[in-house]
Amino acid sequence: MFLQNVLYLCLNKCLKMKSILPVEEAESILNVHFDVIAKCINDGFEDCQGFISEWNRNKKPINFEKRTIANLVHDFIKERVKDQYSQIENVETKEFNKIFGLHIDKKFLIRFKKINADFTTSNIKTKQTRNFEKQAEIEGLPKQATFLYAGYIPNPTWTSIKDIFIMCKSGGNVIWVKNLTSFAEQTQFTFESIEIATTKQLGRVKVKVTEKKETGTDKH
Repeated sequence: MFLQNVLYLCLNKCLKMKSILPVEEAESILNVHFDVIAKCINDGFEDCQGFISEWNRNKKPINFEKRTIANLVHDFIKERVKDQYSQIENVETKEFNKIFGLHIDKKFLIRFKKINADFTTSNIKTKQTRNFEKQAEIEGLPKQATFLYAGYIPNPTWTSIKDIFIMCKSGGNVIWVKNLTSFAEQTQFTFESIEIATTKQLGRVKVKVTEKKETGTDKH
């Protein structure tokens, strides 16, 4: 065990870790994108629900597994993101070393994932994923960008969304989380907002959750 810990520390030192932008600066830059990102996630989830309903109505009904639904939702979200940002300056939407991402102002690279209640993501923990969550430089990904996740928490039956979040991890730990649920337009399904404290403790990590501030001009 001692040798394993030493090896782990040595490997971490070999990684080129990037400096990340603090939540206040990130929010000031990304604020104009929050409603679009939330809507893409919302609409992508709804697109998937429509696809499943159409399939079961016109073909042999299938009880789709949650893993299959998550993959479908991801693909629909990806198409929504590509459509919404196709004409926006200083934004890229493409595959970066087999990772689809939203690259904003050369400062952020956002991946879209299904998120669990403890703010882990539902994806295979490959070496690339672990390095992404450590904010390590990854070949083929923008070197100066802070890596973020944007995603959703579904209800147990996968028929609606509980919450939409964007979050930053570093060193494998959650640094900050922002709830984007209120930015998304409520369409034919209802958001079931989960209870979450301003600061949520995850083991030894405090997760900072920032909520949207209501103003007289906010009508999302």
